[in-house]
Amino acid sequence: METLKYFFEHKDTAPKCFSYITRIELREDYVREGHTYKNGVVFNGLEEEIIQLAINEKYLDLLEKYDDMFYKDMLQQSISDPYNGIVYHRLNNYITKSDGTAISFIIGRMRAWEKEAIDAVISAGDIELAERMMDHNKYYIKKYKEVLNTTPNGVYIIPLDEMERQFSLANHNLNDSERFMLQCIKNSCIDKDEFIKIRDLKLARNIIDNYPYCEYDYIYTCIKEAKNKELFKFFINRDDEANAEKLMVGEAFYNDILRKITNYIPSEVKVTIYEKFKKNNSFREVDYDSFVRSLIANKDLLNDNPVIELIKQLKDDLYKKVQELVEADKKAEEERIERAKIVKGLTKDYFDNLLRNNGEELFYIKLCSLLDAIFKFDFHYTGEDFSERMNAHFKALENAPSKNCYFEDECYVDDGVAHLKDIFNRLRIERNNIAHSEHQDVKKLTQDELKECLEYVFSINKEVE
Repeated sequence: METLKYFFEHKDTAPKCFSYITRIELREDYVREGHTYKNGVVFNGLEEEIIQLAINEKYLDLLEKYDDMFYKDMLQQSISDPYNGIVYHRLNNYITKSDGTAISFIIGRMRAWEKEAIDAVISAGDIELAERMMDHNKYYIKKYKEVLNTTPNGVYIIPLDEMERQFSLANHNLNDSERFMLQCIKNSCIDKDEFIKIRDLKLARNIIDNYPYCEYDYIYTCIKEAKNKELFKFFINRDDEANAEKLMVGEAFYNDILRKITNYIPSEVKVTIYEKFKKNNSFREVDYDSFVRSLIANKDLLNDNPVIELIKQLKDDLYKKVQELVEADKKAEEERIERAKIVKGLTKDYFDNLLRNNGEELFYIKLCSLLDAIFKFDFHYTGEDFSERMNAHFKALENAPSKNCYFEDECYVDDGVAHLKDIFNRLRIERNNIAHSEHQDVKKLTQDELKECLEYVFSINKEVE
């Protein structure tokens, strides 16, 4: 790959070398029994490395040449005729035919464009070449079936409107609001993963009210609102000629369209529909698509559509999810501010100075304040007071002894947890004796124990100043 990259980088100073390594025609090697057998760069893997380098470096002119040649190769490729003994096989991106022995000969080339290649062309700003490559992939599927009598797997296909959306995101100077809307509306529908990133509830409500949840919702809305031209383009962009033709016939076929487009309902929505409308539990594997089809088979779907009713509920749930996240963010920010106020200035050096200068009373009070802030805001213990939160912490230590390490080579297990509980309870009682009028007898903490308390608190402090 490094040698190829060198030739690419010096294509202007060494054009003959560049031209030789990037030749794209399959060479005609010889003729045998009326068949022309071809070879090229298949067996040394050079062709795929050249294409990968063209993708990485965005050499669009070379990708365009390959697209032209691959398409020409497919046009020239004859189809299988098993009845007359003409059967072809696939070897990577090449079509082979056996001469009756164990040897197979390359007779053609068929290659689809991967997502990475089309994404690179879109990001480079050539939407026309990207559309040609997508058309190439569509034709590849058709030709593959004719030549190899089977359907290819994993061929990258996206609708034209989605390609245009990606092109806009990659190449246009957009403000933040415009860019977010393009990210949030994908394939004409709400992208749920992007939607839940919204923290503007007014914007979230606007999107929920004005954009479809899924493609079935989009189709239903277009029919209800008589947006036939828009829907016709939608079907054509997805090679759905059958429904495009029904749409042109008119209103008589609207219900028929809505009954037969369950392929436009996301699988997770079909599962939800089944869970809501099933009449009994089944221990058999469920065909969710068939269940949905049977559910809507005899309904006037323009006026009584259980799929759309459920989708409305799912959209409300999606909005509520954003509401919850907004509230959670607000609470987290309030806690961050409160925590910062409590622990401001409570550094390890501050506590070390207190111990060196006989400031033990202030040490007790301030270290307990810091520790309680850690319990409340970092560990989210929900006890009524410091004592309950401390007990919750040590109970958690007892339930997970292997994680109770705060020195590099030391873990508290069994007696270690009991020791921590003892010294911190004594620390708490000393704090109470100082801060409140109550007094409780307690064994005084030694200097070593105070230092041990300090080390432990800063070992679990997630936001050390």
